[in-house]
Amino acid sequence: MKVCVSYASHPSVVSAWQPFSVVIANPCATATINLSNSVVSNTSPSYTVGASTLELPITVANIVDGMTPGLCPSFTMSVVNADDSNKLISVSTATSSVFSNDNSKISCSTSDRLKAGTYNLKLIAKYTDANNFYTNEGTLAITWTIVDPCPTATLTLASSPFTAGTYNLGNITPLEQAWTSALFS
Repeated sequence: MKVCVSYASHPSVVSAWQPFSVVIANPCATATINLSNSVVSNTSPSYTVGASTLELPITVANIVDGMTPGLCPSFTMSVVNADDSNKLISVSTATSSVFSNDNSKISCSTSDRLKAGTYNLKLIAKYTDANNFYTNEGTLAITWTIVDPCPTATLTLASSPFTAGTYNLGNITPLEQAWTSALFS
């Protein structure tokens, strides 16, 4: 762009041109998106296999980006399995049948005891953008433990299946006798 400056009373006598440029920057493209622990109520939840679905609410209003409210687009939330190449939890084989999420919560539910273990998840917030213009994102680590209730279960026999007495194992050959005494001694 150029601007022309001249005297009003002598426009043809003296004038000067000065080039200049205007840079219009989108502050949202470089904003730092901060997900503190107040975005979710617990970053180390625990779920017991077979229990009712456990939901971890996501409080999007607690995301801080330093921008004037309403200036930047709204946030889209996603959750990935950090231990599986940051695949979305709906795609990762390890987590797809256990976890689900929408923009308001992460849910956990399973009756499969083989899914017990620790899952390192990552909550990601990005500006909603159909053209993928915004690449900045905020993340929050969530370590979710799924507990198998069976290893800690207590088994008690109502009564002993054995009674006092002598038990005859039948005729035992000398070779079998050596084997049996090694097992039962």
